[in-house]
Amino acid sequence: MSKKKIEGLADQAVSKFFEQPETEQHEEQGLPQVPRSNMGRPRTIYREYEKTSQEGLRDGYTRATFIVREDLLEKLKDYAYTERETLKEVVNKMIAEFLEGKEIIERKDK
Repeated sequence: MSKKKIEGLADQAVSKFFEQPETEQHEEQGLPQVPRSNMGRPRTIYREYEKTSQEGLRDGYTRATFIVREDLLEKLKDYAYTERETLKEVVNKMIAEFLEGKEIIERKDK
């Protein structure tokens, strides 16, 4: 008899653990309603994307892919580790410092 009560409690605990949040909570907090997907982590950034390379990033950021010499990449990673910064932070600072004070002609094909 007590075994049945334990099974009942376990079922309740499991069902509460896997319950989906009510949509009312999103409306109360003023968050946009986003369709749920069972894949990946929850979406935390809600913005319109111009390109897919901006997906999941904050405003003003995009993804870029570059081909770099392996020895330079290793030095860059070691420098980032030495300074206790992310590779992204180091590359952003490096590019900003390089471009500072340079005369730049904007492309017309943007």
